[in-house]
Amino acid sequence: MQILICGAGSGAHALAGIFSQKSNVNVRVFINDSNKVQRWNEHLNNHSLTVTFRE
Repeated sequence: MQILICGAGSGAHALAGIFSQKSNVNVRVFINDSNKVQRWNEHLNNHSLTVTFRE
């Protein structure tokens, strides 16, 4: 399954982390702001994307 997330807000961060936990899911994020793209890429090159669930 392929999923495209549009935007770079907190919802996009959460959804990217949640969906990417599935082995059969390929997640892409579309960001229409070059500054946000640069910050997103720099962060992902230096850190993993982690989502923590609480019950």
